[in-house]
Amino acid sequence: MTFGEKIRAARAAAQADKIAHGGSIYGNYILRPLTIYLSYPLAQMGVSAHAVTVIMCLIGLAGSVLMVFDRLWFTVAAALCWQLWVALDHVDGEVARLRRKTSQLGVYLDNLNHIFIESTFSLALGIHVCIKDFSLLNLAVTGILYSSWHWKNQIRRASEGLLHKGGFNLHQLTGTHQPDPKSPLTWLRFILVKSVSEHGPLFLVPAVILLDYFIAADFALIFLYGYTLMVLGYMAALILHDGFAVHRFDQLQS
Repeated sequence: MTFGEKIRAARAAAQADKIAHGGSIYGNYILRPLTIYLSYPLAQMGVSAHAVTVIMCLIGLAGSVLMVFDRLWFTVAAALCWQLWVALDHVDGEVARLRRKTSQLGVYLDNLNHIFIESTFSLALGIHVCIKDFSLLNLAVTGILYSSWHWKNQIRRASEGLLHKGGFNLHQLTGTHQPDPKSPLTWLRFILVKSVSEHGPLFLVPAVILLDYFIAADFALIFLYGYTLMVLGYMAALILHDGFAVHRFDQLQS
């Protein structure tokens, strides 16, 4: 087989199912066409998916540390680290599938990596703002945004634990699902929910800080406050959404 044929075979084995059943547009159509060129050689060399996950975590943490400092090249380096972190988030799973060594431990480590590293993105933004313009209000907003990870997980755990005992899940009781491709409104709702629930816009932080750096405006401060308000609104909606699901569960049980 030629190298091109090996890559096509690797795509079919490591990517086709993931693209068909989910993933983001950025991940599926921009990153995955490139990540296979890293995943395939790593799998051939016998590198484990767990090792890729550990390296990914270290790179993401380095990006968060670099983002704290108000220096142009630190911000550029942080942006590169975060993009590499996103790419490696695809690579670890691809390596596992290519080596046929997928496991629940791998999923667990990947989930821990997301919770730990993505929460440091919000913390890095807040510390960056506080270093430039320290105030108790800025410090409080930073704490609220960072702790929202804990609150969000606890809210969802409180409802899902109850529903799973009865053999239900939130999607069955509330009708939430993947967006209807023919309905722009459901796509808009889906994108907004995913953006806040998975903290996707935090990847815009390097661009926001670069604008702050070159234009000398308070873009980072505005982004910090605006995004914190979005997250608080999302959590309020989450409480109502899950409360409705638990109420439906009670009705079905009675």
